[in-house]
Amino acid sequence: MNSSEDLRIIRFIDGFHYSFEILDYAYLSLHDTCCLIGEDNSNLIPALAKCWTFIDSVHRIRALADSVPGLSKRDKNYRQFYNETKPAKDFRNYIQHLRTELSKKTINPFPVWGSLAWVNKDDSSLSHIVIYGGQIENQKYSGCVFDMEKQDWVSKVSLVIKDLSIHFDPVYKDCITFKNFIIPWLDNHYKQDIKRISGLKIIDVKMLPMGNPVTRRD
Repeated sequence: MNSSEDLRIIRFIDGFHYSFEILDYAYLSLHDTCCLIGEDNSNLIPALAKCWTFIDSVHRIRALADSVPGLSKRDKNYRQFYNETKPAKDFRNYIQHLRTELSKKTINPFPVWGSLAWVNKDDSSLSHIVIYGGQIENQKYSGCVFDMEKQDWVSKVSLVIKDLSIHFDPVYKDCITFKNFIIPWLDNHYKQDIKRISGLKIIDVKMLPMGNPVTRRD
C-alpha cells in the first residue's frame, strides 16, 4: 500500500496528538503542583500522579515512534528522541514490574514511588526533597541536580529511584522537539484530505421509564 494512502497514518496522527496533549497536561503544571506540597501535603498525590503520567506518556510516544509506517530508524530526529528519552522506558519498566521489585530480598532504599525533588518557585538557589512513605533503615533520597558549568538546575523537578533518574525539563524539551518533527512528517506522508472534527461531538443516551434508550447526537 502506498504510504500516502495508508490509513494507519491517520491512526498514528491521533495516537501522537493525544499522547502529546496528555504529556502537556502532566508536565505544564507539575512544578507548580510540587511547590504546593509544603503548604498542603495532599498535593503530593497530584504531583506523583503527574510524574508517572508524564513517564507513561513519554513511554507511549516512544512506542508509537518505533512503529510509524515509513519512518526510518536511521532518521536523526527519531534517533535523538529515542536516545534522550530512555529514562522514561527505564522508569516504566520499573513500575510495570513493581511486584517483582518489591519482592526482592535486596531492598531498594529509595521510596517505592521515587524520591521527588523540585526547585523553589521564589528562590532559584533553593530546592526541596519530600520525605514520605514508610521509613526503613538506610532510607535514601535524592535531590535536584545543579549543573556547575551552566550554573543552573538540570530540571525544576526530578524523580529518582536507586540508579534511575528522570529530569523532567530536558525530557519534555526532547519530546516537543520530536513532536515538531513527527506531526508535520505524518501530515506530509498522507496526501488525502484528513477529516478532522472541529469541536467535540457529544452523544446523549437517556433511559426512558420503560427502559428503552433514546440516542441523540448534538
